[in-house]
Amino acid sequence: MSIERTVNSTIRTMLINNEPFEYAHLVKFERPQLPNSDNKFSTNANKFVYLTDGGRDITFNDGSTNDANNLNGNQIYRANKLLNVTGYKESMQAKATNMTLTLASEVVGTTSSVALTFAGTTITSTTVIDFVEEGFKEGDKIKLEANDGSGSNHNKTYLITGFTNNNQRITIDTLDDSFTENSTGEVYNVSLQSEEIQGPLIARGTDLANPSFLNKHVEVHKVFINPETGEIKGNASILIFKGLITKTSINEDPGKSSTVSWALNSHWADFNKVQGRLTSDEVHRALNATGTPQRNAALRKDYADDMGFMHGDTSVNILATYQEKYQEMEVKTSKHGLFGVKTKVQTTMVDKTRDRDVNLAIEMSAKYLPVVYGVRRLPGIPVFADTPANDPDSLFIVYAICEGEIEALYDIYIDGQPLICLNAEDSADRVAGGTNAESTSVLCAGRADRGETLTGSAATTNATRTAYNAGLESKFPADEPIHVNAGGQNDSFHHQMGEWAPAAANNQALAGNTSYASGNLSDVGIRNNQQFKITNPQDIQLTFHSGAFDQEANSQLVTVATSSGLNRFKRQVDYFTSNEEYWSPNHRLLDTAYVVVKIDVTEENPDIPELEFVVKGKIFENYNYDYTYRHDDLTQSSEDATDFVVGESVTFHRTSDDATLNTTTVKDIYKIADPRTGVLTHIIKFGTRPFHTTNFNYIDDVPEHTQFYAKDASNNKWSMLTYNHIDAGATALPVQGSAISSLSTTGGSGVKGKLKLHLADTALSGATYFKISGTGNGQLAEIEQSTIKGTYSNGVVTLEAHVNALTGSDTISNGILVKSQTITLPSNASSTNDFYNNQIIEVLTGAGSGQKRTITDYNGSTKVATLRSNFIDHPLPASTYKISGRAKDLRASNNPAMQTLDYLTTSTYGKGLSLDDDISLETFNSAARTCDTRSDVTISTGQAPSVDDEYFISHNNATDGTIVARGKVKSVTQTTVDYRVTFTDVYGNFQRIWSNAIHYEVGDIIYTNGSLFRVTSAGYIGTEPSTSNTQGTTAINNVTFFKVGATGTTLTSFYKKYAQEYSLYDADFVKYWRYCGWQHDHQRWATRHQTNQVMETKQSLFQNTNNLLEHYNGMLSYSNGKYELEIEAQEDVPADNSVYHITNADLIGSLKVTDDPSRKSFNTINASLSDPGNKWSNTSVSFYNSDFVKADRNIVKSGNLQFSGITNYWNGRINAEKFLKESRFPLQVRFQTMPKGILMKAGQVFKIDYDRFGWNDKLFRIIDLDVNPNCLVGISAVEYNDEMYAISNSRLPGVTTTATTGAASVGSPAAPTSINATTDKFGTTILTWANSSSFINASDSTEIWANSSNTFTGGDGAKKVGEADDETTFSHVIGEEAAKYYWIRHKRVIRKRKSGQKTSLFSAYFPSIASAGQAGVSLQAASISINITNPSMSLQETTSGNINYSGSGTDIQVLLGSTILLNDQDGSQANNTFRVSASAANITLGAQSTVNDADGNATISRFANHSDAQTNTPVITYTITVKNGVGTNVVLKRFQHFAVVTDGVIGVNGLTVIPTNGNHTFIGDNNGTASASGFECEFNISQGTTTFAYDGTSPYGDNTFRYGTLVNSNVVNAVASDGTITIASNSALLSGTTNEGSITVPIFNNAGGALISTQTITLTKLQTGVAGTRGGGVFTFEEASTSAISATNAANFKGTLTNADAIAVATAVIAASEDNNIVANDRITVSDASIPASAVRVYTGSATGTASSVGASDFSSVVVEIIDGSAIVNGTLSANKLAADTTVTNNLNVGSNLVVGSGGKLYSSLKSAFDDPDRGFYMDGTGDFHVGSSSNFLKFNQSSGLIELKANTIKLGSANVSTFGGAASDLTSKNGLLTTINLPGGGSVDVAADSTSVSLTPTSLGVTSTFLTDTLFPTSGTTDIVGGRILMQSNKLKFDITGSATTLASSGIDINAHTEQIIISDAS
Repeated sequence: MSIERTVNSTIRTMLINNEPFEYAHLVKFERPQLPNSDNKFSTNANKFVYLTDGGRDITFNDGSTNDANNLNGNQIYRANKLLNVTGYKESMQAKATNMTLTLASEVVGTTSSVALTFAGTTITSTTVIDFVEEGFKEGDKIKLEANDGSGSNHNKTYLITGFTNNNQRITIDTLDDSFTENSTGEVYNVSLQSEEIQGPLIARGTDLANPSFLNKHVEVHKVFINPETGEIKGNASILIFKGLITKTSINEDPGKSSTVSWALNSHWADFNKVQGRLTSDEVHRALNATGTPQRNAALRKDYADDMGFMHGDTSVNILATYQEKYQEMEVKTSKHGLFGVKTKVQTTMVDKTRDRDVNLAIEMSAKYLPVVYGVRRLPGIPVFADTPANDPDSLFIVYAICEGEIEALYDIYIDGQPLICLNAEDSADRVAGGTNAESTSVLCAGRADRGETLTGSAATTNATRTAYNAGLESKFPADEPIHVNAGGQNDSFHHQMGEWAPAAANNQALAGNTSYASGNLSDVGIRNNQQFKITNPQDIQLTFHSGAFDQEANSQLVTVATSSGLNRFKRQVDYFTSNEEYWSPNHRLLDTAYVVVKIDVTEENPDIPELEFVVKGKIFENYNYDYTYRHDDLTQSSEDATDFVVGESVTFHRTSDDATLNTTTVKDIYKIADPRTGVLTHIIKFGTRPFHTTNFNYIDDVPEHTQFYAKDASNNKWSMLTYNHIDAGATALPVQGSAISSLSTTGGSGVKGKLKLHLADTALSGATYFKISGTGNGQLAEIEQSTIKGTYSNGVVTLEAHVNALTGSDTISNGILVKSQTITLPSNASSTNDFYNNQIIEVLTGAGSGQKRTITDYNGSTKVATLRSNFIDHPLPASTYKISGRAKDLRASNNPAMQTLDYLTTSTYGKGLSLDDDISLETFNSAARTCDTRSDVTISTGQAPSVDDEYFISHNNATDGTIVARGKVKSVTQTTVDYRVTFTDVYGNFQRIWSNAIHYEVGDIIYTNGSLFRVTSAGYIGTEPSTSNTQGTTAINNVTFFKVGATGTTLTSFYKKYAQEYSLYDADFVKYWRYCGWQHDHQRWATRHQTNQVMETKQSLFQNTNNLLEHYNGMLSYSNGKYELEIEAQEDVPADNSVYHITNADLIGSLKVTDDPSRKSFNTINASLSDPGNKWSNTSVSFYNSDFVKADRNIVKSGNLQFSGITNYWNGRINAEKFLKESRFPLQVRFQTMPKGILMKAGQVFKIDYDRFGWNDKLFRIIDLDVNPNCLVGISAVEYNDEMYAISNSRLPGVTTTATTGAASVGSPAAPTSINATTDKFGTTILTWANSSSFINASDSTEIWANSSNTFTGGDGAKKVGEADDETTFSHVIGEEAAKYYWIRHKRVIRKRKSGQKTSLFSAYFPSIASAGQAGVSLQAASISINITNPSMSLQETTSGNINYSGSGTDIQVLLGSTILLNDQDGSQANNTFRVSASAANITLGAQSTVNDADGNATISRFANHSDAQTNTPVITYTITVKNGVGTNVVLKRFQHFAVVTDGVIGVNGLTVIPTNGNHTFIGDNNGTASASGFECEFNISQGTTTFAYDGTSPYGDNTFRYGTLVNSNVVNAVASDGTITIASNSALLSGTTNEGSITVPIFNNAGGALISTQTITLTKLQTGVAGTRGGGVFTFEEASTSAISATNAANFKGTLTNADAIAVATAVIAASEDNNIVANDRITVSDASIPASAVRVYTGSATGTASSVGASDFSSVVVEIIDGSAIVNGTLSANKLAADTTVTNNLNVGSNLVVGSGGKLYSSLKSAFDDPDRGFYMDGTGDFHVGSSSNFLKFNQSSGLIELKANTIKLGSANVSTFGGAASDLTSKNGLLTTINLPGGGSVDVAADSTSVSLTPTSLGVTSTFLTDTLFPTSGTTDIVGGRILMQSNKLKFDITGSATTLASSGIDINAHTEQIIISDAS
């Protein structure tokens, strides 16, 4: 159900009922301020400015609290400053929005100099002044500056709260400055300092640390005011905006106005920062320029003392030494014979050893620590590496893994191979003694598909704990007096650390280091402070630290580093002094999960292996969201969860008084491991939470009580704690340690020596390490920052800290000495020893506020708790505290809603929001439960149960058996043979599949191989059971379902496979369940949304938050000051008349409906996810909907997704289906509604009734809400349909990626199979095959061998032509028409386990017979040509808005080479055909048909006239699928662009003339023959709003036009009765080589016969067979298999390229390309496998089909890097040449030449052809030029030499030629402008610059008509016509002059200017 915004009930009623109201905005500005000592900003009321745009001041309480956590109370929001508040937007997506505030700032600079007195809280001027008239207002901040510089309140600022005494007295409130009373009257300069109106003028001085408004917080509330009473409705507001100030500006118009604007970004803007932690010591400890850590600048104070990343930025080259065995000849001699005169020589080979060095380079650079949620594989970040100086063959490396605290380390990958075997096949190969154990590089143990993981043994022993001396005494020699100031360097914690223990002998074998989960067993993984060791491929010992907030340093490294002499580390000995901390107890890597790895470098393994880690990730609070709670084991250890039964009813009671709460049901009982300790504990899941309105209530899901228990009918009890339970606290701490009464030295008074502290009591007797609380002064400054060793004796502690002689300034203020690592609790603390062990004590207020420590031991008698480490600032008696932890609901959860909550509330790597102040916990918990939605299960039964009844099955098929599965009947559907019963709220597995990886429980029902079995013995079943071999099961025929509460009522399963459907999926489908984050292989873990994320903290909070939300349809909104989370899911239809019911009455203004093209519609989705069963490589998830494909005319439309956080194939499949269905509902709506829209929330679903559109309860989901300042709400929404969220039934296919993942690389691989050879590109053979079942992606590849003859050894023998990595396809580019025969084999690269050397193993060849190679043929290239008519066209629109679509259709014809292809639109497409589909953007597509040519062949795909253009630039995309002769599809696209224009030709009397098809192109075949069909043209003529019709027959109608005589060129025209012009099929243009024609059309107005306009229709013909220009292609040539390229060419292609080499390569490309050309941006790879050598170059020359014209300069240099994807260059991209198919740029600056090829064109977007009438410009390489539009233009036709010019005014120089009147005077000073005018009759007129007259006669005009006599302009001494006369008589027109009246002798017309008469006469 759609959820309303939570608002005050009075406001809600007002908005729903549309009651009258006034509104105002209340703005709360944070003033510039610096943080306090705890690095927090004050929330006191005086730290804010309060403004309103209301007409008066408004008093309002926003509910905020001050620094002491008390309410700030009512504040006065001041009027008359805030001028404007803009609207705001809310979105269902997390994204920043903006708001702008405008304030009046005319009073900026206001200042007054007055004498003042000070009393109480008032400032009074003794000078007569009106402060208000001076410009001061209530709420202003003022500054006082005394004239003498020493006034009692000099240089102080105050806040004005009111005026009295005729505005001469100011009432003030103090801010940060004190107020001193003074009645003497001091002269001050009072200046206005209100930052809100100063904006950018705020003075910051020279200190850049001075505070400003930047990034300060702003809240904007909207209040509604009763217009009659002026009261605030409900005395409440709606918080409409919360954000940050990003910019300010002042806009001043002197003397008129001055305003300051504040640009605000919403709360989301605060998410734009990167919040990750770098593995950098400088950043981690916040070191300043002197190398001193700054506690208040570090993310946590404790980080300043943590030196764990000290070596993290150091690259290390380590010279490791190992011993090499070798043999040496040993010679022995002996004397023998008489007198020993003979010498006997013996030689033997003796084994010896010698040292060998290997240089190991380890690059360490600072990287951001990722955050892991759930289970993921990731590499480590090296932060330390060194060898012991005396043991150079042992290398220590520290790898930081991720943010801690994490749960466990599940698996380790070594050089890409896991230590846990993937499955049975992998185990059989790689276990010790396995079939391929000797050849594998990495042995494995266990099985990941059974949930087995690595496990470790304790790395430290608490029995032996050594105190590592850290602190002052370890830094300073005992005999040298020195200042004790610790310098803030570090806290030098005193640590009691457990000794590192060498791995036990029984942990050396890998097999002994795995554990597995059987049944409820969940204690798995290597856990905190555990170690692990393997010996294969070399000795590797690892210690794991989980990243606790206060974890200790690794004791093994500390042991080495704190040793002496050469026992220390090599770099430490070489470069560090003895008193420097190289690796000390302060190297803790707090909050960082890391491993310490010790690697033995040997002769066989001299390299450092690559290590990657599979971890169970971040442990975080889950807030009991799923109604599971921690049991109170500490006080109720005798209770047993097994006393309860799933499904039984229990009653909750409050523990404190046994008060009865509510009743609920036990939903589940299971065991989980404590995420920190691994200890197994029982969990009971309930149907709801404990609740009672008074006895157990909640505030935003936070319970007010924390202890309760459940009790069943048998009085069994189960006591629980809520997550927020605390065991102690809420009170102040008692006195700590002993007070320091005095100081001295061991040297005595005035003498240096060790510092002695004299104490007030004997409480510290026996202590040896101490922590000082207080403040050191003088030479003892900051002594309290250190832990110091000392000796106690008779109330005096002598510290191991040497000081100089003490002076009076050497003191410790408020000094207290406490025993190190202890804290004393109050007397009311528990008296039970160890009660608080392993819990967390947190200081809430006072000294030490915000710090927390782990309690490691507790003495109930003394109330002293021992801490894991000291507090930085030890708490004092005023400090309050709490102890908690054992009730925490900590999990490493894969619930994405809880992951989002953790990310938002964590400050070190997330947003750091306050759970109390910023988060609506209730909405997050609800969303998490939605994510945990379990699968409904549909069962086939023989009977029909009732809905809501509950049924169960038992382990023995009897009512008294243990419940195996249970569910509630949701629905019942009857079929013809059975009932389909859908159960919801399901517990357990109703039916299971068989797998040797599943651990079965007694009573489980297995369906396999058509039979049904009940498990009788728990465990794994290694062999599939059958009726003849049941394998620990019993064969059964059916299963009985018993009704809960009435077990006599039963259901019986109908089919053997009775579990028919799962609404989500069957949990048994998930093979690698533990690595998907599950605890057990059980149906309870199959939930709707689950994610296993690696959050890259180098990305912004915004990116990571949105990435989280996208994985589970999360909608994070902000309402009433808190973040709320909802899941986009199925919604109920909103109720009538509810807020979410929109009717006509709710609409204000327009309703806009669009089918948004940006929301693409798909019928297939291809997604990928990281799959644990595929070694975490990507696995494809494809979802295909055949109904969608049919609806899309069988055109596959694919969308692609990448699920970065989903690792469960089945959850990925659900999300892919949802995305696919969502794409099918692209309808969007936008409208504005009444103020009740304020109650709506983005992401919610509303229904709308709108009769005109036929909408009744039409559903939409709100995308955006635009709330205007006037309270009207704009809504943008997208169509909603329940089908988006319906999940198809999941069935386990016969083979799935996750089910058949291969084993790791061991032994020789089996041979590949099923090779096939095809071709989808001419000149290329495409090979496909099937990899063998033993093929491993990580180590295996496939070699391809080819020969020209069908024998492997014949001829020159088969040669290797390529190698495919993990693909199963290979394109062999031959470059010519040729036949080849192919063989393939697998290659596996391994590292030998004993020698460590890499070697290759090969499978047998396939085909296995040398004379049975797979034949493949590559054909010669042929080009594809596509001819399309009307690629661009203008659609003429009349002034009344009607558009003429005549001739807008198109014909499409395709040629392959010179062959005209047939158009095949139906069924399976045949070879050598083409098929066309079209998609129209903003226009309706015309009907498609196939047109036969003259021979009856269907060669043209025709689209009829289109219609209904929605924009001025619609476009149609035609997708042409060409299926060539070998059956391969080539998909090409063509476009048809339209421009809707209204600027037609203006004819007589303002008539507009618009042709419908003034330019038309015909398609001709090879012979030039074209069809006349498809062409027609008519003319649209209008005058104003009047449209004219064609009428060619007299008598003519009103408002009509007709054509005159049409003049044809190369065509024969025909005119239809409606004026449509066509041409005949015998037109010359339609045959032969004639390619141009025209029709000239004179158009007359039938109202008087006037010529309106003469139009020319231009006709052209495009002859087929000419190939188009393709884009750049990718070509790969192996020298051995490409005849055109020699070995020399290949070598030079990588080296120095010559012209000969260039010609050779061009020859190969031309042969291989589809158009027999090499074109710019062709990317060419040439390789020579025999060298080996390979290089890539880009062709940058002109397109050509002649190889000899290509030179070396036409190629780029060798490509050094290929970017697979997009790249962004923030700066300048410099290149000698830039080759590309398409270059898109906003601005193109050409410094030299812009060269267009001979066939190239340069044109604007609407004018793509020479004859295109659209406005723009066009020019091409032939010389044609056309600029302008159809009204005004300049055209030059190069071929005809014709220049056409049309313009209203033509200027040559400064003269307007078109205004020349004919008088010579018009030509003055225009010498040479016109000299001679040649006339049509052969005559001419000479015009001289000084002429006084021009004589024009019929002869000179070339007029020979007998109907025109005399002169045109009769003269009488002047050029003017005086007494002019026009006489029309006797079939003649005569011009004459007259000075008197005349009469007509015969019929005619006389127009007489002299008599001013018009005489019309007939013969009488």
